[in-house]
Amino acid sequence: MYIEIFGARGTHPVCRQDYIKFGGNTTAILINSGEDSLIIDAGTGIINLSRSKKVLKNVLLLLTHYHFDHIIGLPYASFIYSDSINTLVMGPSILDVGVEDVVDILSLPIFSPFNITDRGANLSFNTIQDGDVVERGNFKIQALHSPAHPRGGVLLYRIEAEGKTVVVATDTEGYVGSDRRLIDFASEADVLIHDAQYTHEEYLRHQGYGHSTPEMAAEVASKAGAKMLLLFHHDPKHTDAIIEGKEKRAREIFPNTMAAHEGMVLEL
Repeated sequence: MYIEIFGARGTHPVCRQDYIKFGGNTTAILINSGEDSLIIDAGTGIINLSRSKKVLKNVLLLLTHYHFDHIIGLPYASFIYSDSINTLVMGPSILDVGVEDVVDILSLPIFSPFNITDRGANLSFNTIQDGDVVERGNFKIQALHSPAHPRGGVLLYRIEAEGKTVVVATDTEGYVGSDRRLIDFASEADVLIHDAQYTHEEYLRHQGYGHSTPEMAAEVASKAGAKMLLLFHHDPKHTDAIIEGKEKRAREIFPNTMAAHEGMVLEL
């Protein structure tokens, strides 16, 4: 299993000299296995992902939810227009709006000079909801709905291939004593990719915004028996130095922690 991070930032993209180490693109993760690619979210990072020539001939694009930082790159993902790549886009129905509805909205003339679905050569859509299990190519995916993100919640994904497990839990907020459902969902994961947008001090001012601290992420990783933790969805105000500090604090609870950065590659 090959994993590469193309965007680890949350809220909106950033570009400054002191953001170079961790990068400024919003969320996009590529996982390859055999001839299959699985992509999590379509933030601005998906643009470089689609240019990387690492997208294989069968693509499953999983969207966690539809806030702008997770979908804004979709119209510029060149692989969805390719005749030689089969792309299935899956996402939840949130507040009665489904994944194909979202793409139709992005295609409205006021937002786009062309219709995405009309130009998508081998593009299809399907809904995935809490508790669903999907098998596509080498991948088995399970979905867990977390209500801990404002205005409809978010889907968390457990992805299995080649005997390895990756759990993606972005845009979720921790609870006192940790999120028991997420701990069970992430049990024995080889890699847990977990939201860690706020420092502890920031979280005290942003409780209820649907994001976690590095300490919350580390507690989940520890209690779930995960092998590795990647801190994800970095705040756009956080410089490289601030993110390094969050990484250090998480390691005090869960030593095998790294802050996700653009270009990070894991081979399991």
